[in-house]
Amino acid sequence: MQKSVFEGVLEERRFLEMRAGIAERVDQRLDSVRIYELCRRCIEAVEVIGLGIYAGDPDEDVVF
Repeated sequence: MQKSVFEGVLEERRFLEMRAGIAERVDQRLDSVRIYELCRRCIEAVEVIGLGIYAGDPDEDVVF
């Protein structure tokens, strides 16, 4: 069993493409993928302990 978390800030079009790609690859009888959309207030409340490097677009105005 693998439990991983992936985080990203995506434009709606990219998000829909990603979700469709996941749905094509997932064996729904065996696998589970959860997608959580965070509101701006929730994103601003994210607490990072440790390195906390944001690996997104350096031109975006998103700070963790």
